[in-house]
Amino acid sequence: MDGVYEKKDRFEILAVLREAFKKNSRIEISCNKGIVISRLCKIDLNGLAIPFNKKIVNGNQTLHFSIQNNISNIEFKTAATQLVCADNEALLHIPMPQKINITQRRKDLRIDVSEDHNFFCHGRFKNGEPYKLQIKNISKGGCALIVSPVIDAPALIGSILKNTVLDFESYGKISTDIFIINIKEISEIDINNQKKSYLHLACNFRNIGHIERELDDILMNLILHQKKQNKWYKYHSMS
Repeated sequence: MDGVYEKKDRFEILAVLREAFKKNSRIEISCNKGIVISRLCKIDLNGLAIPFNKKIVNGNQTLHFSIQNNISNIEFKTAATQLVCADNEALLHIPMPQKINITQRRKDLRIDVSEDHNFFCHGRFKNGEPYKLQIKNISKGGCALIVSPVIDAPALIGSILKNTVLDFESYGKISTDIFIINIKEISEIDINNQKKSYLHLACNFRNIGHIERELDDILMNLILHQKKQNKWYKYHSMS
């Protein structure tokens, strides 16, 4: 069972959010027009700033924020945002939340691979049509895929893709059945400050006993790669 903790102390909240900022964590915002994934640009005692997105500033809606990492999920909400400008970049200032909820996840470690790598899975639908989908994240229990709008994704919910090959290039390949849980539309601002929209397909692996060792090796090597990247980021962020 997940452990949920509430923090109301302003300095504790600042420390938690600063740690997320140092790790270059992405932030997910739920609003009236859907889900937007963005990045933290700045944080101080007054609040935090993210790149401007017109979906987020429409009306006096309450915005729900979620910052996820490998072991926890940080959630808070606010109804106020303010347009500011810093270094010729339009930003949205979000006041420091009065409280945050932290969920310690006791689930399989999930690794986001979409920014550092360009991994794909491929196979054939039941009708024989081939597919090739980008892998967004991977865990021992399943994966998330980025789906092209030309695919009738809603029709896939609840189905099983047989003998799907997940290709992690030099890290290895695995072939297994994946069960499609749900789908959601995402608007995202990437690390290059470019806006993009896509469909996010959440999947579970089925009968992974025959690939468990290979999957463990792939996950371990991806974790080691990310740790090296984090060290590089921390070193350069101090220079």
